[in-house]
Amino acid sequence: APFVSVKDIQEGFRLLINNNSLQFTFTATTFPFPIQRAFKLISENKVEMFYPEYLMSRSQDLKEAYHDAGQIYWGKARAFLNDLPVFSDHSSPVIIPRYRVQDIDTPEDWIQAELMMKTLIQQEKQT
Repeated sequence: APFVSVKDIQEGFRLLINNNSLQFTFTATTFPFPIQRAFKLISENKVEMFYPEYLMSRSQDLKEAYHDAGQIYWGKARAFLNDLPVFSDHSSPVIIPRYRVQDIDTPEDWIQAELMMKTLIQQEKQT
């Protein structure tokens, strides 16, 4: 997680210790496209929608979805000991912009991270 920030780490910790009902906090961001319009490849390189009921929906009318950014996870010891799920109603995300989320699992991810870093450095120079 090359773009994790100190501010996000601190915010996650602050959320966790200031709210007794929370067991976990973590970074999250929005998907860049509506997940309701997602499809999968099936036999012979054909497609099938995961949610065909949204085929004719305008993308801007669909509910925004979020995913784990994979940067930080704060949790209380009892939550880990009791095997509580992280993604549930006793958790709260620290929402971060998509431009600061990049896993590095493949060579393509590395290239993407380098491009993102160049852009972030340029942006910092301009401010």
